[in-house]
Amino acid sequence: MNKNFYDILIIGGGHAGAEAAWAASEFNLRVGLVTMPSIPIASAPCNPAVGGVGKGQVVRELDALGGLMPILADYAGIQFRILNESKGAAVRSTRVQIDKELYAEKAEELLSERKNLSVIRESIVDISLNENYLVTAKSGELFSATKIIITTGTFLNGKLHTGEVQNAGGRFDCGPSVSLQTLVKETGNIKRFKTGTPARLLRDSINFEVMDPQPSDPLAFNFHFKNRDNKRAQRQLDCYLTRTQPATLELIRENKEKSPIFNGQIEGVGPRYCPSIEDKAFRYPDKDGHHVFVEPEGLNLDTFYPNGISTSLPVEIQEEFIRTIPGLEKAVIAVPGYAVEYDVVDTTELNIALEHKKLPGLYFAGQLNGTSGYEEAAGQGFIAGINAGLAVLDKERFILNREESYIGVMVEDLVSNERDEPYRLFTARSESRLFTREDNSYFRIGPYRKKLGLDKEIDAFIDGYFLEREILIKLVKKTGFRATKKWSKHFEEQKYGKIQENITLEELVKRSHLDPEVTLAYELKRMGVNFLPQVVCDIANSLKYEGYLERSINQQKKLSKLKEKKVSWTVLSENVNISFECRQRIKKIQPETFQQLSMINGIRPATLAYVASNRV
Repeated sequence: MNKNFYDILIIGGGHAGAEAAWAASEFNLRVGLVTMPSIPIASAPCNPAVGGVGKGQVVRELDALGGLMPILADYAGIQFRILNESKGAAVRSTRVQIDKELYAEKAEELLSERKNLSVIRESIVDISLNENYLVTAKSGELFSATKIIITTGTFLNGKLHTGEVQNAGGRFDCGPSVSLQTLVKETGNIKRFKTGTPARLLRDSINFEVMDPQPSDPLAFNFHFKNRDNKRAQRQLDCYLTRTQPATLELIRENKEKSPIFNGQIEGVGPRYCPSIEDKAFRYPDKDGHHVFVEPEGLNLDTFYPNGISTSLPVEIQEEFIRTIPGLEKAVIAVPGYAVEYDVVDTTELNIALEHKKLPGLYFAGQLNGTSGYEEAAGQGFIAGINAGLAVLDKERFILNREESYIGVMVEDLVSNERDEPYRLFTARSESRLFTREDNSYFRIGPYRKKLGLDKEIDAFIDGYFLEREILIKLVKKTGFRATKKWSKHFEEQKYGKIQENITLEELVKRSHLDPEVTLAYELKRMGVNFLPQVVCDIANSLKYEGYLERSINQQKKLSKLKEKKVSWTVLSENVNISFECRQRIKKIQPETFQQLSMINGIRPATLAYVASNRV
């Protein structure tokens, strides 16, 4: 066999590429991961953190799918936090600050242990389709593959901006890369997006005493199912909170013409939901200050990441405005902040498996698809990797339903409409966020994983999880409850009020003034029975919101049949009963289901009504 032939070849070793390689190598196939020689696999060029609102849910879904990111985040985590802790379970999310060196080292170690996966240190300059895909490296070496997954992040035609200074590259201290059209000539419409990062500051130049410490939360659950005891693999560190001042924003406004974002130097569109400090200064002119989270980049690194002040202003202006922020008056910049412009693919050219519609066997995942975070990239990487493997084996595609998965929401959003700005996941993007919670990820995603028919540790865990879940539900529903003096005192101290009448444990958990997770955990401890903490949280919140969930599920059932209705875009695009404008949009997006059709911008209600009531 040709040593340079692979069933699946992944181009790019970032978070999407690492996850794609991990997923594809679960099958008995030859898999190659091509990554640039000087860049660590799964590196964190921006904020070294995993998770967050809407993103922590993705990481937990990846764990239920047998993914790589949760393993790496737990191993390299140096601070664990629960975001939106005071709000409902639907919007609560876990965020983990990572040691970026340990994270990348562990990724390399775990991927190198996969016997059917080869890591290839090369830069790729051309991909062409013949009988198989032919891939040309900068060194002149040739590779071929049945399936290709492109996960090049911000590298394709990347350009860095710091003030007037411009350099080719996808991140600081890295070489340039070809454009998307040079790499794959037939990819169609290409856009330019922009992202950015703040300056890195030296530890010894920061005065942490005047900042608010943000300690690691010992109650935050680890991401990976094997780390269920909540022990941390690494020493935990504080992050710190400070704020910009009126003087900070005044300085930035005074130097507007020196910002590449505003003087016309940058043409790419930036992320609305993760703006630079320049964007904030002009978008919110009445706001005097913005949060700045000063976060360590690693246990043994001397640099801190000031989250919230991403900038592309000249270095001397960066230094000046940073020193107006409390605690940063003597800050020394180790690496200046910068913006990066890069090519992105038109995701409406991709199908729901993230495969190019006109180039079968070619998949795209990650920031190249116009998304903005490590977690979104990893989620796409898994979908592309698993589908490429299934395609080689001539098996049915793997698709996550948006009603049951944030990854499903993201993928359907991406392929259903053109992106005019970098995409970021939020809990608000899910129509079923009361169901798609962090705490029930194994319950929601487990059945999808089982469909793959792979016999790994995660599959055995899911079996055990469902068994424990069933046992706990029966126990909670049949167990009577009566408050003792000790119980009442315990909960009165937490301002939960008094409960004296005889009720079931299920009714107790549902009480509006009680925290369901705290209440159920306390009662199970009092009874002397042990269940997985994840199962306890899942059942507690599922019972608490049972009425709302039942109503939502009933509504979804009514809509589900219609949403899942298969449609033929070729028939629709030629149907004279549909307006010309709608037909053009249908022809471009090529929807496969009524749900996807309904999401296309500009599709008229009359078109949806016609399709809903006719066989098309």
